[in-house]
Amino acid sequence: MRNRIIFAQARIVADAPGDRKPSRQPRHTRKRSSLESVKSPEEVQKTLIQQIEAIEQAVVHLPAEACPRDYVVLVLALRSEVSGSLDFSIQWLPSLRILGSCPAWISSRPLAAGQERRKRDSTINCYMAIQKQDLAGLAEKIRNGAPDMDRFLANFIAIELIRPERMLKTLGNGASHPGHERFEIALHLFSDESESFPLDAFCAYAEALGFKVKREHRFFTQKLLFVPVRGPREKLPDLARFTFIRQIQEAPRMHRFTPHRDVSHKDFQLPLGEPVSRAPRVAIFDGGLPETHPIAPSFITRYIPVNPDAGATPGGEEHGLGVTSAFLFGPLPSADEVKRPYAPVEVFRLVDDRNDEDTEDFHMYQSLEYIRQVLTGGKFEFVNISVAPQVSTEDNNVHAWTTVLDELAWKEGIFITIAGGNNGSMSNPRIEVPGDGVNVVSVGAADRQGQQWKRAPYAAQGPGRSPALVKPDLVVFGGTEKEPFRVLAPGEGLCTAAEIGTSFAAPYLLRHAVGLRVLGGEALSILTIRALLIHYADRGGNGVLDVGWGCPPSPEVIISGIPGEVRLVYQGKAAPGYKIQADVPVPDSDLQGPVRIEGTFCYMSPVSHHDPVAYTETALDIDFIPSENAASGSGGPLPLPEFFDSADGNAPGGGLAGDKDPEVLLKATVKSGEHVVDAGDVAGAYFEIRRLDSSDRNRRSNRREREIAYSLVITVIKENKEV
Repeated sequence: MRNRIIFAQARIVADAPGDRKPSRQPRHTRKRSSLESVKSPEEVQKTLIQQIEAIEQAVVHLPAEACPRDYVVLVLALRSEVSGSLDFSIQWLPSLRILGSCPAWISSRPLAAGQERRKRDSTINCYMAIQKQDLAGLAEKIRNGAPDMDRFLANFIAIELIRPERMLKTLGNGASHPGHERFEIALHLFSDESESFPLDAFCAYAEALGFKVKREHRFFTQKLLFVPVRGPREKLPDLARFTFIRQIQEAPRMHRFTPHRDVSHKDFQLPLGEPVSRAPRVAIFDGGLPETHPIAPSFITRYIPVNPDAGATPGGEEHGLGVTSAFLFGPLPSADEVKRPYAPVEVFRLVDDRNDEDTEDFHMYQSLEYIRQVLTGGKFEFVNISVAPQVSTEDNNVHAWTTVLDELAWKEGIFITIAGGNNGSMSNPRIEVPGDGVNVVSVGAADRQGQQWKRAPYAAQGPGRSPALVKPDLVVFGGTEKEPFRVLAPGEGLCTAAEIGTSFAAPYLLRHAVGLRVLGGEALSILTIRALLIHYADRGGNGVLDVGWGCPPSPEVIISGIPGEVRLVYQGKAAPGYKIQADVPVPDSDLQGPVRIEGTFCYMSPVSHHDPVAYTETALDIDFIPSENAASGSGGPLPLPEFFDSADGNAPGGGLAGDKDPEVLLKATVKSGEHVVDAGDVAGAYFEIRRLDSSDRNRRSNRREREIAYSLVITVIKENKEV
């Protein structure tokens, strides 16, 4: 088979400010929301001082034990035009510390005559810690002026002490262990201190209320610390008065395994010998493998239980064997020859039977820490995870599993597939964590192979969490009751089981990704593989909320390309202070009439767990510059903003988040679009890539300065070609 992927070298030039008009309105210049205040700066200043004085009176009633080092945490509501919690400085006092942010929504205020009124408006909640004795000083600073005060007042909405009831998230009413129920506490941390503050104070405060803190199961990620506790549900409002608590929720459970169904014996043979290549480094984290199975030893290079002294959890080994089978062979046929694996795999048993009273429901963070240890160091390039906490995505909350896997994917350069979830027919069908990540690939399920497929009824749906609104990323066959996904099952001889679920679609997509690497060669980067899968994915007439970017064809089809298309791949790294120009491939000179230019752009970004509003710390912006706009004029080349923001909603922010928020599209790590031009206008057109970093001055400079890898796939196809 011929590899028809052609790599091209992009032009890197200095990014001179003001050399062209931006494709999207810059921060603070976009149209204000309906929260636009009609108050004067003096009135806003007076309101702010009054609210701080009310906070001074309220903190008097807080228990001293709930305020370690006399700190209280305030929530500062800002307009959504502020793109991050530190878009400007409010470091006005030594004790004032910014802890993070989250998106929020409030009812519209009364507006001036003639202005449109909306039911709800998006805002930003910025968390900040301050010592009680400095509250009066804060009011004085606001009264007398401070750096950036004008900008602060222009974006200010309200400031208040966090009410305890706001800390109680997703809490049910039932009690499986009355008086000893399990909860997860998220604590704010200072970035420059150890976790002992405020952990020591929290443990003492919680234990005085009758809670047992499982300190040994705590999990740290950036500026948040997750601590599991047991205790009486009725005491949670008192516990929530501890000022450094970000949220309290039920301790999430890991997904349980279900037994295999319809196990049957088959007379076909599995491949023997060697896989197509031994170069790709692949890992699967799941429920383990049975002691005996029919897979050739050359296809599974290593099997490691996380805890060798524990036994397998019920159904875990069967599930792990099925997931491994889906990666190695894809859906098993009824009689035809089984496909040869592209590469071998290492299998890690992530969950086991350690479910006693003290550890049940707390394995989630032990398992995550083990994944982090295994994947740190760059040993693996391709990873599948089909077991995770049973938690749906929330807009104002980033789960620890999401941010850790996002960070690992970025730091180590890993293609990670995540089962999107089987909650599609439940009351909350939204994609499950960690599939809401920006650097991972969440996988949904199609109900059949071949044509006329749809989203499998059980498969989770989008949207994801901003800025990764297009979720699931991709879908492949996952099986249904009518047409199951057959995998290997334990038993005498060669046994298969009829399965359904995104647990099997995810490793099947990983097989596609590894196949691209094997067929395309080492030159294909992880990001290029992701870009190619998305670029050639087809929605099949389904909606973006159901299938994301769509269902990709086989690796062989992608590598060969579409007859009549011209394709170029640009991959490299973007450094601060430079822009990158990638030319559109020029078709043969005899090509006439309309042609369709398609582009798919992918990159990975460092992330901030504690700051969902500014979750992606670095953004790469990309614009399409038509040939007629490429010639520099007084204002520079004009981009075509509609290229990645098409009306059919295939772009982040397009029909998914209500208004098409330019900031969402800007921060999205995947962008794909198309534009039709005349064949004669292709020459001279190009894509321009620019790097934008978060303005948070507390970000570590080495994270901002690190080069950001990217990949851009461009194809030019005759518009009226036969399909």
